[in-house]
Amino acid sequence: MDNTEENIVKMARLISDQCKKVNLKPFDVQAVAKIMEYSTRMTAHQKRLSTQFSKVMDLLFEADAWANSDDSQIVSLKHVEKAIEEKIYRSNRYEERTLELFEEGDYLMELEGEKIGEIVGLAVISTGEYSFGKPSKITATTYRGKSGLINIEREARISGNIHDKGVMIINGYLGYKYAQDKPLALSASIVFEQSYSGVDGDSASS
Repeated sequence: MDNTEENIVKMARLISDQCKKVNLKPFDVQAVAKIMEYSTRMTAHQKRLSTQFSKVMDLLFEADAWANSDDSQIVSLKHVEKAIEEKIYRSNRYEERTLELFEEGDYLMELEGEKIGEIVGLAVISTGEYSFGKPSKITATTYRGKSGLINIEREARISGNIHDKGVMIINGYLGYKYAQDKPLALSASIVFEQSYSGVDGDSASS
């Protein structure tokens, strides 16, 4: 729903009503504001509030539990933040393991300087309850030939339809830009290095 003052007031009333209904401690103003921010983050849109009230209720219950453990009579900002932190901790094992692979040198990534035909991209990995950015090394090579643009992810059948469409649009752009007078006499390949899972999305192909 739209992130308007009217809807914020309605949501604050909903939180208050639910606290009374299920016998939770009252939430102070900063705690309610943090819940609004959490609701906005769930939509991934600054001007929207989530209507997934079950997830909001889960956060209310957990924040109340942390207030109980703190012997507090009200649920404050720190209790809501603690509930969110614990929620992330229960869901981010994959992210932690990925970062460990970079730290241990299993994933090779150079973040300084520049190289022709290499860039560092950021792939968004979603595990349902949690999403995070995974750095990806993307390389492109060109050489004489007639094969055109080769999407290695597609050839290996680990890319999604949206990614394939994006690469085909790039292929069309190259043809429009450089092959008006004569056919493209080159082969080019693009690949996500050290990637063993699916690749999809407009941003990935771009």
